[in-house]
Amino acid sequence: MEDLLSHRSGLVGAMTALDIWDGNLWRSTKTKAELRLDIAKEALIIIPQAQPREVFHYSNAGYVIAGAMAERAAGEPWDELMINELFAPLGMNSSGFGAPGSTAKLDQPWGHYEGRTRIVPVEPGLVGDSPPALGPAGTIHASLDDMGRYLSAHLLGARGRGWLLEPETFLRLHRPLGGEDYALGWVVVASPFAGGLALTHAGSNLNWYSVAWVMPVLNIALFVVTNQGGEADFRAADEAVGALMRYAGETIPGIAR
Repeated sequence: MEDLLSHRSGLVGAMTALDIWDGNLWRSTKTKAELRLDIAKEALIIIPQAQPREVFHYSNAGYVIAGAMAERAAGEPWDELMINELFAPLGMNSSGFGAPGSTAKLDQPWGHYEGRTRIVPVEPGLVGDSPPALGPAGTIHASLDDMGRYLSAHLLGARGRGWLLEPETFLRLHRPLGGEDYALGWVVVASPFAGGLALTHAGSNLNWYSVAWVMPVLNIALFVVTNQGGEADFRAADEAVGALMRYAGETIPGIAR
């Protein structure tokens, strides 16, 4: 499990390299749990693309397999585990799976991707996000309030005061492995703007982009999101985070400017 969550398993990096991808994961009649096992069966027989436990090699398939392991161990679907073990305890009442919003009405922002000649809006629904079976690799949506609750849980945990998990569990989640800067889902970096070590992660499904920073020394978490994927939005979100960090440096004594 630790090899998978730290991207040190060497497993195939791109989901599109698997034959099962061409079987239309969006519209399969199998359950999500069954599809995750199918993904595991295929990904685990492919020769590793990187030396296991030697180097960082990003793999969404690895996280899907970790989700399948959690389902087998708990005897519950991954979606229900997220609701029962994460959403409910933290009061994340606006969180769910797939693209936010409904197809019947414009009740949430839509995601957008960069087409060749224009920015294209993506209607919520089945194809508005990655295939549902890839949930553990990132199909959760959350309101800004809910993301604040989630990041606050990690911030408290990194400061040794978290209640959602045991202190040693937070420590394990936030500790890089094998001399790399990647822990279990978090990049650990030293930043003068953070006053020391910080946790960060960014991600995109090509229609949305978000970046999070958790800075235990300052007792601050930052989160920036945009409902568009692509290089321009990656840069804009990172610039916004940089501006927030500079603001923190100007207002908190002792922080590098």
